[in-house]
Amino acid sequence: MRKMLLFLTTFFGGLLPCVAATVNINTVGFSYSPSDVMVNVGDVINIAASITHPTTQVNLATWTSNGTTPISGALFVSETSPISFTVTAGMAGTIIYYVCENHVFTNGMKGKINVNLGTGLEENAVREFNFTVYPNPVNNNSALNISLKKNDNVDVKIFSINGKLISNYLQQKMNAGEYTMPFNAARLESGIYILQLKTSQGILRKQIMVTH
Repeated sequence: MRKMLLFLTTFFGGLLPCVAATVNINTVGFSYSPSDVMVNVGDVINIAASITHPTTQVNLATWTSNGTTPISGALFVSETSPISFTVTAGMAGTIIYYVCENHVFTNGMKGKINVNLGTGLEENAVREFNFTVYPNPVNNNSALNISLKKNDNVDVKIFSINGKLISNYLQQKMNAGEYTMPFNAARLESGIYILQLKTSQGILRKQIMVTH
């Protein structure tokens, strides 16, 4: 175990702690930037609502039709000051749709927040093998966490959202245990990718979002 951790520390440039991300959604002209984000449970979301851009959470049908009717139990309705909230476990697997009441109909000013179904490190302890990239969307402080309950060959690949192989990210025999290492996405363009982990136990795939 110690030898493997020493190898990973040398190869990846040190271990990083996994901490919650802060996702800032700004307003640029008549649009939210970024307008489509992927987040994890525990992340903090900041949306730059204002008097000029009152922001309301809506359902998918209202969002699609550029309407402004708030969803029942909305996190924010006609909010005219900056919005800040933490993604809770109850939001896992959902999409938070929101609009600018003043400009959604005329300018299509709206956005959505995709909450990963299972992204916390606690999920890794349940399966025989698992992994997560955290925080996600990926930034300079993101890390790859791999959890194995037995010694195994680990193969990590990155695919485009259309299934094209982008990178053979990691191919290594690992001892049972949990490993956390920096996740380097510097060579990836901004966008959504599929990260795949393969062991003798099977294959797991998860979406990641890269932002620069």
